Amino acid sequence: MKQHILALTSVAFLIAISAKSQNVGINTTGAAPNASSILDLNTGNAGTMGLLPEQVALTATNAAGPIVLPATGLIVYNTATAGVSPNNVTPGYYFNAGTPGAPNWAQFVAGNSATTTSGGWLLNGNTGTNPATNFLGTTDANAVNFRTTNLQRMTITAAGLVGINVIPGALLDVEGNAAGGAIGLFVNSNNTGIALAALNNAGLGASNGIGVLANSLQSGGSAVAAQLCNAVTTYYPGVAVSGTSNTTVAGGKGGEFICNNATGIGAFASTTGTGGIGLYGQTGATGVQPGVFGYNTTVASGTGVIGTGNGLGSINGLGVGSGGAFAGSLVGVYCQYTQVSQGGVGGVFQDGFSGGQADVNAWNGGTHYKIICSYVGSVSCAVPNLNDQMVVMHCPETPEFYFEDYGEGQLVNGRAHITIDPVVAKNVAIIPNKHPLRVFIQLDNDSTCKGVVVANKTLSGFDVIELNGGNSNAPFEWHIICNVKDQPVNGSINHMQDLRMEPAPVPFTSAQTPIPVQAPPVYHH
Repeated sequence: MKQHILALTSVAFLIAISAKSQNVGINTTGAAPNASSILDLNTGNAGTMGLLPEQVALTATNAAGPIVLPATGLIVYNTATAGVSPNNVTPGYYFNAGTPGAPNWAQFVAGNSATTTSGGWLLNGNTGTNPATNFLGTTDANAVNFRTTNLQRMTITAAGLVGINVIPGALLDVEGNAAGGAIGLFVNSNNTGIALAALNNAGLGASNGIGVLANSLQSGGSAVAAQLCNAVTTYYPGVAVSGTSNTTVAGGKGGEFICNNATGIGAFASTTGTGGIGLYGQTGATGVQPGVFGYNTTVASGTGVIGTGNGLGSINGLGVGSGGAFAGSLVGVYCQYTQVSQGGVGGVFQDGFSGGQADVNAWNGGTHYKIICSYVGSVSCAVPNLNDQMVVMHCPETPEFYFEDYGEGQLVNGRAHITIDPVVAKNVAIIPNKHPLRVFIQLDNDSTCKGVVVANKTLSGFDVIELNGGNSNAPFEWHIICNVKDQPVNGSINHMQDLRMEPAPVPFTSAQTPIPVQAPPVYHH
């Protein structure tokens, strides 16, 4: 009993001292409390003891648990384990960050412990984390924001949208204004890796989603600029997609578009401008390298290039394959050349079997030809026979270039004059002893005529006179043949009147390496 009275007396004495000095010290040495503390605990036993708060089992971070109306700032130690406690309440020190009526238990985070039992992500990293329960973010419908200089730089919305420098309007929205720099940089140093891959698989083709959408508002810029092994940033300005390949890359491609769908399109180019071009190909390479090359790997029926105009849509060609198939409302194929002095040819058709060549709209040795061949061939057509089966008819061909005309006449008292059509006369060459007017007369159903002779042949006409002074009125038919006259063509002369078995053109040959036929590229999924 005396001991209890002595203890109570000691406590009262200490409290009295604390009241006088406005702070409290609890110790076994009788030392005064530190002036900066309202409560100074010191066992005086070389730091072998500590302060032990009340130990409680919290049921939730937003519930009082076993404590009724916990005061704001009240500190407890939670003993409930992670396997039992709801709402992420784990063992550790907690304080009430709410009010007595609406408690909000917040856990203390240890300074810089490297274990997850500290309850926070640390500056030096964490170990032993569980991705299922340990994460950065929120568990409610609030966004997560990242700041520098107290300005929002990045946000992740409750809907999962990510924005950098902006509030995002897309799944990922990145904006910036770095002069000459890149907003985003994706690097892959693996030989078979992909630096950036974009995929839209919503509905697996059921809608019209886009994998990548790029846009530039600068007329001298490009929405997408891609380079193959090029250390210098180069691109073609003012185009939506610019692809370049370094000259040191053998077989490099500025761009390649592949579609392995049965009805898909590998590359689609379109323009709606009145002076626009849907697809433009250009090359500066010497030799046979083309501006545009079309290649079809289907041996039996493939067509290399199909072109249609006048809104006709697609055509199927011959169904057996061809290098090109073209269609238009009025003109199927239009060809033009400008090098007349070098023997220009509007169209060249070569026979891969015999090596023969047919030139269309061609110049050869100062003469223009509608069609000229380097081999013997016929100009022919097909007509139906008596059984309506198509058979071939052939055109005659002559050593010289002639115009012909036909007509009828009748003798009057043994004489007749035939006037040559002035249009024919203007375009033929009638030169005595060199290019005479050739006239052929056929009497028609008159046995009284003694025969005729042709006289007074000029460029304007000729006379038909009955022999032996005859004076019949016999009808006749006439046929004339004349050499075609030389004609001026754009400051040059088309030499035609003196043609006779002139040298034939030599078929075009190429001593350069032909265009390599490449195997179809492998489609990468």
